Amino acid sequence: MSLWPPRSPDLSACDFFLWGYLKSKFYVRKPRTVDDLKVSIREEIATVPQEIATVPQEISTVPQEIATVPQEIAAVPQEIAAVPQETAAVPQEIAAVPQETAAVPQEIAAVPQEIAAVPQEIAAVPQEIATVPQEMLVNVMQDFEETLRTRVQQE
Repeated sequence: MSLWPPRSPDLSACDFFLWGYLKSKFYVRKPRTVDDLKVSIREEIATVPQEIATVPQEISTVPQEIATVPQEIAAVPQEIAAVPQETAAVPQEIAAVPQETAAVPQEIAAVPQEIAAVPQEIAAVPQEIATVPQEMLVNVMQDFEETLRTRVQQE
């Protein structure tokens, strides 16, 4: 009967991974006695790189990740079934593009007329300002002067 059962479910990822790594290291020394073998094992365990020491922890998460695969696979047919519904509207959207863009040349043609109207609108501004009550302008000017004084005093 073997003391180390091969492929036993009682063995951890560390038993499989780390033991194989250590064997490749300490058998190079060719220990001659059991005590030499124990010393070699202890020395090699003490020098295991940090990257290798974390591998069993990373391996231990694999079963949990694998457990989610059937659920993800089960969702695929639903996702595939949704594709025709999502793409059914595409031809209608494409058909609407010419109608949406038909008005663009007319909108572009109106731009020069809108630009031509700007000087007339600017010319009307002084007349509009003249209609503002004189009292209101005085109040605005006083507020402006007060703001300027405050800023000058702060500087």
